[in-house]
Amino acid sequence: MAQALKSPPQFEVLDGELWQDQWTTPALALEVKPESRDRLLRLTITNPHFNTAYLRNTVKLTLDGEVVFSDLMFAGHGLRVERFVPAKAPVLLELSSEATLEADPLDDRSRGVWLKLEHREPAKE
Repeated sequence: MAQALKSPPQFEVLDGELWQDQWTTPALALEVKPESRDRLLRLTITNPHFNTAYLRNTVKLTLDGEVVFSDLMFAGHGLRVERFVPAKAPVLLELSSEATLEADPLDDRSRGVWLKLEHREPAKE
């Protein structure tokens, strides 16, 4: 079983926002920085269920130009994607959400879905 690395993956947001509470803007582009060793990148996307806009949300995930997921994601559901990343290789991630949680007096951000980034050591064969 792959063991989690102690620090989260380093990344640079190219377009949009990824906040510390894992909310993203409805459109997000980021580059996961290269590491000195091979790793398994794990992405967890969750479609929240706070209002009716999220009941049938179209979510699209692209990694290095390859569409990994593009489909309806129902409220409260999620998706986990794992990808092997060789040493010294960056990963370009693009994520879009058709539904947007509109800003309100308590939180004025325009929010799409939740995104959690992790990386692990690849399993030994």
